[in-house]
Amino acid sequence: MTSLYASVDCLFMLTKAEAFFLPALQGLAAKKIVITSNYGGQLDFLNENNSILINGKMTRAPISAQYWTPNIYSSWFEADIEEAAEKLRYAAKNVELLKGRFYANMGEDFWEKFSWDGVAKEILKLCE
Repeated sequence: MTSLYASVDCLFMLTKAEAFFLPALQGLAAKKIVITSNYGGQLDFLNENNSILINGKMTRAPISAQYWTPNIYSSWFEADIEEAAEKLRYAAKNVELLKGRFYANMGEDFWEKFSWDGVAKEILKLCE
């Protein structure tokens, strides 16, 4: 994965229903610009100070897309494609500015909390 992240400036992925979204955390660790949906588990560690978040709305998830137990009431997040395109263009024109701003906002406490050991400790707490 290291060579993949080394070859890009940005991780752009519009998720619909992620529980944690590890690629976004990997993108941060690789000092890349992360552009993703403003919904889901990634908001545990992503915010407007360290990433570009795309707004949208909740919609019905098609039965054919549900890998979980299908339900006609299941929903997922639909990112605003126009906003995503606009923010991606902005990021492409301002790579160094955004990297400087985002990584200045993430101190050592952030990396300790979201290290493998830090996350493992949080998971173990859930088992107590």
